[in-house]
Amino acid sequence: MGLFLTQQKTKDIMNRKPLNYIAIKVALYLSIFIAQANAQGLPKEFNIKEDDIVLGNVNSEVVLIEYYAPTCGPCANADRNIFPVIKEKYIDTGKIAYVMREFVGNKQDLDASLLARCEGSTAKYIQFKSLILSKQDDWAFGTDYRQRLESFAKLGGVSKEQYETCLNSDALVKTLIENTQIAANLHNFIGTPSFFINGKLLDVRQGITANSLSYEIDKILQRGVKNDM
Repeated sequence: MGLFLTQQKTKDIMNRKPLNYIAIKVALYLSIFIAQANAQGLPKEFNIKEDDIVLGNVNSEVVLIEYYAPTCGPCANADRNIFPVIKEKYIDTGKIAYVMREFVGNKQDLDASLLARCEGSTAKYIQFKSLILSKQDDWAFGTDYRQRLESFAKLGGVSKEQYETCLNSDALVKTLIENTQIAANLHNFIGTPSFFINGKLLDVRQGITANSLSYEIDKILQRGVKNDM
């Protein structure tokens, strides 16, 4: 099913020791957001935001938003088997805008997401996202996960000092929490990975594949071609 954020999970984050200042803020933010999660309808934030990681054509009529979590096993599978196909068919050809957003459900998710965003460029973000997900078993589930992430940072050209700065960045943390809030506030959001096309959440219960995702994208693109005729 992927990763699902619950109130109990938020309590677990707060109870985990040791906790730094950012971790406490994350837990408090999430508690508030989950309490507000009875909101109906889609938030305006399903438009492309200034702080979004975007690939492809930002002016496309098709905006595909992927929600993932660094510690989510099915997300690693999607990054390995779905993203390359969508990239070749639709992103590299300028047919869609592809947005990547993080869903933070624990401290590991937070620290890994901060690493991915730390350098600031989209290209570096994609590299770190792929590394973090492909090496998930090497870092995500051990007590020394921070040290493992620091080794990834060094490998990607981010110094330990630079990573520490990012870990303590209120602006970056705010972005990650806002991204989490958008998904958590939806009554039909069940976990990660999740895909939204023009604000519509695709049903992941039957499984999402590159073919099923392509089918949904093509329906919109073909409709647009007919309207232009």
